[in-house]
Amino acid sequence: MHSQSLCSSKLPRRKALWKDCWHKELKPPTREDWPTIKKDFKQMMDIIASRSYTQWTVMDTLVRTCIAVEIICWFFVGEAIGRRSFAGYIVPANYIDKKLANMAKHH
Repeated sequence: MHSQSLCSSKLPRRKALWKDCWHKELKPPTREDWPTIKKDFKQMMDIIASRSYTQWTVMDTLVRTCIAVEIICWFFVGEAIGRRSFAGYIVPANYIDKKLANMAKHH
């Protein structure tokens, strides 16, 4: 009985944590966020252009690599959500690309 009351007391906290994560971390950027995003992107491009990344510590490199991998993974997760499939877009068997059909007509 004690463990059941312990679990029920943690559930609202988990819900609040999940809601907070959803609203702060997973929401799309707002208009106010774009200047910061542009500044950070420009800073990253300047670092790449000046090759100052060679001065980073191993920990800095590891953290930035993990962030880049996370961004790439979220892109692919978003693509899978948008397609509603992991395998790819469903193309009908009788589909012929217009460009390919035009090429076939002229040859």
